[in-house]
Amino acid sequence: MVKRQNDTVLANVFQPTVGELLKLNKGKKVKLICNNILNSMTIEGTISQIFEIPQDSAVPFRVNPAVAIIKTSTGNVVIYEETLAKIMSAEFGDDASYLVRKKKIESKLTVYFKEKPATTDLTVVGLQQYPAWNPVYRLVLDDNNKAKLTLGAEVSSNNTDFSNAELNLVVGNPSFSYGDILSRLVENSTPISEQPNYRYNDVMEKSGSGMAEGKFAPGASNVSISAGNSEDFYFYTVKNFSLQKNQSALVQIIQENVDVTHQYRCDLSAVNMYIQPYIFASFDEASIVPVNHFIQFKNPAKQPLTAAPIFIEKVSGANDIAQAQTNMDIVPIGGVANIFMATNMDLPVKQIEEETNRIASAKIIANKTESVSYDLITVKAKMHLENQSDKEKTITLKRSIEGKPLTTELPWTLKSLPSTNANPNSPNNITWEVKLKPGEKKDFTYTYEYYLRIY
Repeated sequence: MVKRQNDTVLANVFQPTVGELLKLNKGKKVKLICNNILNSMTIEGTISQIFEIPQDSAVPFRVNPAVAIIKTSTGNVVIYEETLAKIMSAEFGDDASYLVRKKKIESKLTVYFKEKPATTDLTVVGLQQYPAWNPVYRLVLDDNNKAKLTLGAEVSSNNTDFSNAELNLVVGNPSFSYGDILSRLVENSTPISEQPNYRYNDVMEKSGSGMAEGKFAPGASNVSISAGNSEDFYFYTVKNFSLQKNQSALVQIIQENVDVTHQYRCDLSAVNMYIQPYIFASFDEASIVPVNHFIQFKNPAKQPLTAAPIFIEKVSGANDIAQAQTNMDIVPIGGVANIFMATNMDLPVKQIEEETNRIASAKIIANKTESVSYDLITVKAKMHLENQSDKEKTITLKRSIEGKPLTTELPWTLKSLPSTNANPNSPNNITWEVKLKPGEKKDFTYTYEYYLRIY
């Protein structure tokens, strides 16, 4: 059996407040310099009285209560709670005291055995709050659709020295929302769910048979890296890990060659029963539709790739040229990373439409409150694509049309979706894959019809 005994002890206050120093030096001289909105004010005199601020929640709340009275040469000055926040400096005499002590609860655990005398080894398991490790990716592209992927772990030790530690850099999000109630025998004043710095990737530092949350960095040349998993999580184990307090470092976790695929995607405006056709007389009047550049590569590791920032470079002679600093989502084992690079500038795409037929009030749908009229519109859409680069590129065009796709001059892929009772149009996702040689221009048309709601 284990029993807990709480004792009240006096402990030093590491950073005392001005109010605590005033209380400690009652009856002594003080000089306070306060910063007001328009000017500064100096209060100099003797601390003649201290007002205790009650901590009992049953006491009615008071706005800006008095804290102390300073007896000056011209009279008594009342120091209020809000005044404390405006005090820039406080000067005390040589006889002043600065060691503030407060009562705190100190717990003692006593272990009782069935038989006496008894000796055994005890294992203590607990949680300790630390920042998370920060994964950072670097992807260096070449001209042959190849790239080198590097995962580094930015790790640091903010308040502890570590010597030959074993760390598990966790890929995932361990749940310690109720870490404050591991045991009622142990107090934790702030629930872990409310504490800061819990990130998507955590570090677990092994010490004996205990586990502690933390963030660390290596400091020895014999550091080794290995991969493993436990239940829902994967982790990179860093062994022989030494680091002094307030040091940081970057640990290379993986470095692999990958095959890269470049994709250029263009999402055309959606069509539904509320939108009129985009009517333009010519391509000169139409705006350019953005084409977004994505890169893809297969996860080369035997672990999931954790979500993290990724810095992308391109080899150019003896130097690398920065291409993007973006974010990569988590990639499962054998999965494909899909990373946005930039909005492309050498693949201009334009679209114009014309209404070729309209049947007024072609459909009327009545419900309990109203009758809604719909016109059936037939639209002819024209596309203009260019490749102004010196490489062959394929543009993926996508459009969502709630209606009926009719004809196209280029092959398309149609995916029909179920419609709702309130929608007279059937949803369709349309995709074109258009390959363009360097300098090539290409035009094509397609048609569709849909019901437009009339108000």
